[in-house]
Amino acid sequence: MYKAGKQEELFSELLAYKIGKALGIPLAKYCSAGTFIKSKDFTENAAVDFEPAISIIGDATSYVKIYDTLREIDDGIAEQYVKMCYFDGLIYNMDRHEYNFGILRDSDTGQVLSLSPLFDHNIALISRGYPVHVPNDILINDFTELLQHTGKSLSMKRITAQSYSKMVRDIPFEPPVTEVVSNPREFTAQYLFRRQSVIEDLNRGMLCLITPKEIETIR
Repeated sequence: MYKAGKQEELFSELLAYKIGKALGIPLAKYCSAGTFIKSKDFTENAAVDFEPAISIIGDATSYVKIYDTLREIDDGIAEQYVKMCYFDGLIYNMDRHEYNFGILRDSDTGQVLSLSPLFDHNIALISRGYPVHVPNDILINDFTELLQHTGKSLSMKRITAQSYSKMVRDIPFEPPVTEVVSNPREFTAQYLFRRQSVIEDLNRGMLCLITPKEIETIR
């Protein structure tokens, strides 16, 4: 599938993909294709079936209620959902509605396999302007409430400030310069690092961010 959009939307979509990959979160594959973004079919030509979340959670918007519903299906899928909510909080993704995530089922048996790869992140990050501050916004607060509700600690990879800076430099789309933001790429890298720090501070004792070197030591 090819996707068009404003430069800041394409920039945000592709950067979200790179961040998700760095975190080890399954995502639909995205890459640039000239002035478009190209996305690969994650059902492998209908080898598996994608079932939108609407059929499972209805129009529920509460992270806690959705988590509890998914736990009735499979604990592993519920845990994947928690990681998705962390990812959305990190990238300021306001568009995770009940049609743009779901589960994968075996095409022959209907067996639930996993949460589907994540997709559709063009309304995230700087796609709707440059946030000046990082408040404890609704996405961060909802994730914090969810993590407390699970009663389980969550380990995620820590992305360094240097890694964020490298990611934004590698995106081929050009977000606009404004009177307030003269270097959109570095602004975005710093904004992501600040969001990561806010989430970590609010969830001390529950959220463990592990650096790549620490991960290698654990392995």
